[in-house]
Amino acid sequence: MDKKKAFEILKNDGHENIVLIEKEANYFLDKHSHDFKVDIIIITGTFEIELSNSNIILFPGSRLKLNKGEVHSEKAGIEGVSFLSARPTV
Repeated sequence: MDKKKAFEILKNDGHENIVLIEKEANYFLDKHSHDFKVDIIIITGTFEIELSNSNIILFPGSRLKLNKGEVHSEKAGIEGVSFLSARPTV
Protein backbone atom coordinates (compact mmCIF):
# COMPACT_ATOMS: atom_id res chain seq x y z
CA MET A 1 0.00 0.00 0.00
CA ASP A 2 1.26 3.43 -0.87
CA LYS A 3 1.83 5.50 2.30
CA LYS A 4 0.44 8.67 0.70
CA LYS A 5 -2.77 6.90 -0.36
CA ALA A 6 -3.25 5.39 3.13
CA PHE A 7 -2.68 8.82 4.68
CA GLU A 8 -5.35 10.35 2.43
CA ILE A 9 -7.85 7.61 3.34
CA LEU A 10 -7.42 8.28 7.06
CA LYS A 11 -7.42 12.05 6.55
CA ASN A 12 -10.63 11.86 4.49
CA ASP A 13 -12.26 10.01 7.40
CA GLY A 14 -11.64 13.03 9.61
CA HIS A 15 -8.41 12.00 11.34
CA GLU A 16 -5.98 14.84 12.00
CA ASN A 17 -3.11 13.12 13.85
CA ILE A 18 -1.77 10.30 11.68
CA VAL A 19 1.55 8.68 12.56
CA LEU A 20 3.76 6.01 11.03
CA ILE A 21 4.38 3.04 13.33
CA GLU A 22 7.09 0.47 12.58
CA LYS A 23 7.54 -2.81 14.46
CA GLU A 24 10.46 -5.21 14.06
CA ALA A 25 10.16 -8.80 12.88
CA ASN A 26 8.18 -11.03 15.25
CA TYR A 27 7.31 -8.12 17.57
CA PHE A 28 4.66 -9.25 20.07
CA LEU A 29 2.49 -7.37 22.52
CA ASP A 30 0.22 -9.45 24.78
CA LYS A 31 -3.39 -8.60 25.58
CA HIS A 32 -3.98 -4.90 26.09
CA SER A 33 -6.34 -2.11 25.07
CA HIS A 34 -6.10 1.54 24.07
CA ASP A 35 -7.89 4.53 25.55
CA PHE A 36 -8.81 5.66 22.02
CA LYS A 37 -10.41 4.13 18.93
CA VAL A 38 -7.88 2.30 16.77
CA ASP A 39 -7.84 2.99 13.03
CA ILE A 40 -4.80 1.68 11.13
CA ILE A 41 -3.82 0.87 7.55
CA ILE A 42 -0.96 -1.55 6.87
CA ILE A 43 1.79 -0.20 4.59
CA THR A 44 4.30 -3.09 4.55
CA GLY A 45 4.57 -6.51 6.15
CA THR A 46 1.93 -8.46 8.04
CA PHE A 47 0.28 -7.90 11.39
CA GLU A 48 -1.72 -10.49 13.32
CA ILE A 49 -4.38 -9.23 15.72
CA GLU A 50 -5.97 -11.61 18.21
CA LEU A 51 -9.35 -10.58 19.56
CA SER A 52 -11.47 -12.41 22.11
CA ASN A 53 -13.32 -14.35 19.42
CA SER A 54 -11.11 -14.21 16.30
CA ASN A 55 -7.66 -13.87 14.76
CA ILE A 56 -7.13 -11.37 11.96
CA ILE A 57 -4.09 -11.29 9.68
CA LEU A 58 -3.54 -7.91 8.05
CA PHE A 59 -1.58 -7.40 4.83
CA PRO A 60 -0.52 -4.24 2.98
CA GLY A 61 -3.68 -2.25 2.25
CA SER A 62 -5.65 -3.88 5.09
CA ARG A 63 -7.45 -1.56 7.46
CA LEU A 64 -8.39 -2.31 11.06
CA LYS A 65 -10.70 -0.40 13.35
CA LEU A 66 -11.12 -1.28 17.02
CA ASN A 67 -13.30 0.35 19.62
CA LYS A 68 -11.80 2.18 22.57
CA GLY A 69 -10.99 -0.36 25.29
CA GLU A 70 -11.22 -3.41 22.98
CA VAL A 71 -8.78 -6.02 24.31
CA HIS A 72 -6.40 -7.52 21.75
CA SER A 73 -2.87 -8.81 21.26
CA GLU A 74 -0.68 -8.04 18.28
CA LYS A 75 2.20 -9.71 16.45
CA ALA A 76 4.27 -8.56 13.49
CA GLY A 77 5.23 -11.05 10.81
CA ILE A 78 8.72 -12.33 10.04
CA GLU A 79 9.50 -9.22 7.98
CA GLY A 80 8.12 -6.75 10.54
CA VAL A 81 5.30 -4.33 9.85
CA SER A 82 4.74 -0.66 9.21
CA PHE A 83 1.37 1.03 9.37
CA LEU A 84 -0.30 4.40 9.63
CA SER A 85 -2.25 4.93 12.83
CA ALA A 86 -4.80 7.64 13.51
CA ARG A 87 -4.14 8.98 17.01
CA PRO A 88 -6.18 11.33 19.17
CA THR A 89 -5.14 14.95 18.98
CA VAL A 90 -3.68 16.33 22.17
